[in-house]
Amino acid sequence: MYRARTHVNQKACICMYEDTMHMQYHDIIVFDTETSGVKPSKDYIVQLSARKFKNEGGELILKDKRNIYIRPPFFLDKKNIDIHGITNEFLQDKQTEEDAFSEIQEFFGENALLVGYNVDFDIDMLRGMYKRQKTELKFWYKLDVLEMARDILYGKEIEDYSLSTLIRHLGLDSGITFHQADDDEDQMYISPMSILLPLLLLKKNQIMVCYLS
Repeated sequence: MYRARTHVNQKACICMYEDTMHMQYHDIIVFDTETSGVKPSKDYIVQLSARKFKNEGGELILKDKRNIYIRPPFFLDKKNIDIHGITNEFLQDKQTEEDAFSEIQEFFGENALLVGYNVDFDIDMLRGMYKRQKTELKFWYKLDVLEMARDILYGKEIEDYSLSTLIRHLGLDSGITFHQADDDEDQMYISPMSILLPLLLLKKNQIMVCYLS
């Protein structure tokens, strides 16, 4: 059972605990982005990877997934390419933000629980996209898996809070083989761990009935 230690995840936990019977009506979207930079007002999402789940009888059931590449209206610089490996050549034939937006908007809806590692950054980048498309991102609540891991590991010595380190320290690596991004069948540049860690934590800690400590 996960108990939120700080305010970052407390609001989501309170609402999920009080609204457990109605969680079936909320999509649970685990997602991650790669971007052209860190400023939502001027930088663009160049890859969005997301999985949509429903809570059915306490089980997370996969309902839909997306892996979308977006060509920004400018070239990525080398420093940015070195971070995620997505090149200008690779994006050359990909859709623009305007073309991809309707699919993204339909996928996220307006009443989902958004889950991710350092999720505020990804939500801010989505908000930047929505604002450029003259609309507003709406969602139910958010759950930050980085903060969730910090809560669970509170008081323990840990060298860093990278995805691979958290997977190991949380004991979630048993029977799991992590592959290089370019080995993925969808050629995803986003680390599989950025999607896998949230899913493992959700399932292991029965997040649908989490509450305050």
